Amino acid sequence: MKYEQFLSILNNYQQYNETISEAYDVGLDLLEGKFSTVSYVEKIVEQTFLSHYTEEGLDWIMWFIYENKYGQGGMEAYDEDKNLICQSYQSLFEYIEKNHKR
Repeated sequence: MKYEQFLSILNNYQQYNETISEAYDVGLDLLEGKFSTVSYVEKIVEQTFLSHYTEEGLDWIMWFIYENKYGQGGMEAYDEDKNLICQSYQSLFEYIEKNHKR
């Protein structure tokens, strides 16, 4: 996967999540129930990444999205050599390309 594609997927997914959140704020629940779209979109994103990266690579991507809030959560992750990893879109991409590519 090229970095531009990787970045586009993450940016679009982030925008989707923000839109879903805004819809919820005005009373339109697309998170749960009959009209939920979240699980479908999340599966599409996951399958796209799994076509290029291992399950562990996907775990790092999901950590970056949900736990580290797209790199804004202030959380730190280190590789086995104690190097700081996955703190930006670029460093996440470089790490999974190097270590978790299919």
